[in-house]
Amino acid sequence: MEKEGNNVGNETVAHLSPEMLIDTKCRNAKPRDKAYKLTDKNGLFLEVRPTGGKYWRYRFRIDGQEKKFTLGEYPGMGLSEAREAHQQARKLVKQGVNPTPHREAEKRLAIDNGFEKVARDWMADNAKKWTPYYAGQVQTFIERDLVPELGDRPIKEITAVDLLKVVKKVELRAPSVAVLLRQWSGAIFRYAIAHGKTEHDPSGALRGQIQKPRVKHNPHLADKEIPAFLAALSAYQGNRQTQIAVDLLLRTALRTKELREGRWEELDLENALWRIPGERMKGRRAHTIPLSSQGVVLLKELQGITGGVGPMFPNQHRSGSSMGASTILRAIEYMGYKGLVTGHGFRGTFATSAREHGWPHEHIERQLAHMERNAVVRAYSHSDYLPERRKLMQWWSDRLDAFYPNHLIANDQPG
Repeated sequence: MEKEGNNVGNETVAHLSPEMLIDTKCRNAKPRDKAYKLTDKNGLFLEVRPTGGKYWRYRFRIDGQEKKFTLGEYPGMGLSEAREAHQQARKLVKQGVNPTPHREAEKRLAIDNGFEKVARDWMADNAKKWTPYYAGQVQTFIERDLVPELGDRPIKEITAVDLLKVVKKVELRAPSVAVLLRQWSGAIFRYAIAHGKTEHDPSGALRGQIQKPRVKHNPHLADKEIPAFLAALSAYQGNRQTQIAVDLLLRTALRTKELREGRWEELDLENALWRIPGERMKGRRAHTIPLSSQGVVLLKELQGITGGVGPMFPNQHRSGSSMGASTILRAIEYMGYKGLVTGHGFRGTFATSAREHGWPHEHIERQLAHMERNAVVRAYSHSDYLPERRKLMQWWSDRLDAFYPNHLIANDQPG
């Protein structure tokens, strides 16, 4: 049997009226020195506190003990909403269920089955299969674009319309990211299905709704453009460390990230080799590159600048970390080549020139650390072609110097 008393908690409560409430009465209730309540019916009342806060509460008895259950705060929860919530709580009490722990259990279940929790579980399960860079990319975009909009929603309640609304908003800013988010969200929903969190994948309905951007290949230099670029590099007045980084990037055909995050312990300058561990490579496969004589000269100079311990290209602003991702691109833009070439585009410059001069395809591809797409061929292709690639990279470095004899390496080698 439900029973109303004269106390709420340890605070004295004054009864204003036994009549059912109206919204005007709730809205006009002013705070007093002590908490008081405005009663509705069947144990529902609005508690008005000295601070001015107003809370819907339900007084009931269960297992012989009086309990109170807070339904929500007024005016966020209006009178009609409070009555509806009160009725749901009364049904639980009649079944012998205390609504307070019941709601806590529902909250925990909602969190466990919420989009954010499922997405984080999916990322954790796949992290070992991904490179650190890719894992960071997935986490960044999901946390930035999907979690704020869908994070606290039960994953089984998310519809194709909900998902499309979020992804379309991202498409206005970054179409390529929108495509990735659609793909990743599909993987998250399939993961949720496999783990009993939902029964449907709304991402399938988004196919064709997001326009995949046209692939823009990294612009690279043609042979005839190399002399002018080397002249601009020689005249570069910025940080010498950055100048060396650009020069080495052109001479090694490494990816920008692989070069700028290089560490001195990876180098064997005596044998002119740079051994990059698999965890730093895009394909997670260790990569050894031969260094030209000009590359060794550059690296010995760099060693004198940065100390030869830890990062080869230390970050100027964050101790212990490597050169920032945009440093090389900014230097190229400063030289007047914005939109004409990128650090990654140097790989295209090297590959095009080497192919045109008859160097074997497999030697060029191995220098670029490209994985063979054919699984059968890849399984039987174990050759590193290191002696052949040493000749190739020396030819390429000599060719660069021949393009522009006044380049900093050709005429400024230490004695």
